[in-house]
Amino acid sequence: MAADVPSLIRWITGDEAGAELASARPLVVDGVEFQVAPFGGVPGDRQLVVVKPRGAIEGYRELLGHHDHPKVVELGIAFGGSVGLFALLAQPSKLVAVELGAERVPLLDELIASRGLEDRVHLHYGTDQADVARLAAIVADEFGGEPLDLVIDDASHMYDETVASFELLFPHLRPGGEYVIEDWSADHWLRAVLVAALADPTSPQHGWAQEAMAGRIPSGNAGQAAQTAVAVASIDSQPARPLSRLAAQLVLAAAEPGSGVESVVCNRFWFVVRRSGDPLQPGAFTLADACRDPFGTISP
Repeated sequence: MAADVPSLIRWITGDEAGAELASARPLVVDGVEFQVAPFGGVPGDRQLVVVKPRGAIEGYRELLGHHDHPKVVELGIAFGGSVGLFALLAQPSKLVAVELGAERVPLLDELIASRGLEDRVHLHYGTDQADVARLAAIVADEFGGEPLDLVIDDASHMYDETVASFELLFPHLRPGGEYVIEDWSADHWLRAVLVAALADPTSPQHGWAQEAMAGRIPSGNAGQAAQTAVAVASIDSQPARPLSRLAAQLVLAAAEPGSGVESVVCNRFWFVVRRSGDPLQPGAFTLADACRDPFGTISP
């Protein structure tokens, strides 16, 4: 029997108190208060919104501790909360973030200015993560050929776009550097939530699921999340190339000598790809070369 929706939400958020409490409690880091909204929220007047579960935020505390004043590229700015959070937690020597949308986040600009981070935190709006020419130019200009310590992809969560930026940026990591791809399991748990809610007329999410499947969710962040859930996690069929396929490919790459992939570690929130010492040529690295799949493990 499928899990009930509240249990699924607790599993997704990693918060035993449930999604409501996870969203309600503010997060305070170095005197700055953040709104935690794992399923999206409405930007407040004085709080930056972090669209991540609390379990993921706690995981980042540990992950960022692997790197001393790291050079970081973050794909996806959204409401600005994660950029602000990483800037305070990691104390990066440089953090460069890109965002598809063109509209700036005033609260993030205020935080950067108030903490004197203008020289270390640089934001590039109107940049598609799949625009490899633009992304390559940004990395070259910002880092001048110095290797990266950490890349965090919390952008499109779509397979092709994610692969495009991974192929470009992964060779720029130093040996031991880490590449984080968030929400790799989202196609799976979004489908599970929708299936469970549709099957249970007594569920508080039943009406929302019906509206989502009918395409009647209003605009706004919550609406966009629901529409994305339906688009990539159809009840009737699995998407052709879910992001979990990339996780599987990179696990296989870790088995291939010379792939550049030392290890892949997965949890419900992300997978982390650690760069090996194998020489990789920026601009020439491809996922197909790294993951040859000689035994047809994940081939159709």
